[in-house]
This record gives sequence, C-alpha cells and structure tokens, in this order.
Amino acid sequence: MTRQELEEKIDRLHKLKLAADFLRDEFEDLKEEIKSLMEENGIDTLQGTSCKILLQERKSTKLDQKKLEAVLGDLSAYKKTTTVKYFYVRSI
Repeated sequence: MTRQELEEKIDRLHKLKLAADFLRDEFEDLKEEIKSLMEENGIDTLQGTSCKILLQERKSTKLDQKKLEAVLGDLSAYKKTTTVKYFYVRSI
C-alpha cells in the first residue's frame, strides 16, 4: 500500500467516524424524545411497522465495595486487571 493510499484510507475513516457521530447524536436525541413521550403518557410498549420499542425498568444488583472493605479490610488482592487495546479516531 502506498503512502497516498494509506492517507486516503485514513481520510475515509475520519469521514465515516464524523458521519457515525452525527447519526449517534441524532439517534440519542430521537430516543430521548420518544422515551419522554412514553413516560409522560404511561406507555411501556410502542409498535411501529419496522420495530417495537419497549420502556422497562430493570434492577441491577452490585456489591458495594466500600462497605465490603469496611467489614473485610483491603480487597486489592481480589482485584483483577485486564488490558484492552482501543482503536479510536479523533478529529484534529
């Protein structure tokens, strides 16, 4: 691959990221608008011609690390660290 081909790919990737960011923002705005409408009207399910939208509460249970450490002491020996490689595109 030539340097010019690589630069073209980088430029294309950047343009696609900008488009994706725009679509994500538009998606989130529309989602919040529909969610507000559903909450205001007590609706938990909407059925369209292409999709179904559900608004449901879900409970999540997690351990409270501070309370555990208050009772058991230092928990650092039980912590697990993982390494992940991130690939991201930042506008310049």
